[in-house]
Amino acid sequence: MEKWKCRESKLILDTKFFKVRKDIVELPTKETKEWIYWDSGDLAMVLGLTGSKKLVMIRQYRYMVDSEVIEFPSGGIHDNESIEDGARREFEEESGFKCNSLVKLG
Repeated sequence: MEKWKCRESKLILDTKFFKVRKDIVELPTKETKEWIYWDSGDLAMVLGLTGSKKLVMIRQYRYMVDSEVIEFPSGGIHDNESIEDGARREFEEESGFKCNSLVKLG
């Protein structure tokens, strides 16, 4: 499979949490397309399972949907923090539970 080629890349939004980039890419057919994407640091999400085999989820307000949502605890990894340490920290901060062990799913 032939790869796409980036012909131009421009940063269109730069915040402390994430960046948004706009690339002009050339497909193998020589057609060019605009490709806009989110560029962020590492994140971790924990699918917590209790001793009684229940999933740990949190409820919180999300501005984008103007509603409370139910989701798995997750968040950004701090500088000089391993993904495992960040996952443990976010899980405890958001759910109040502590991780006994972690298994990387992806």
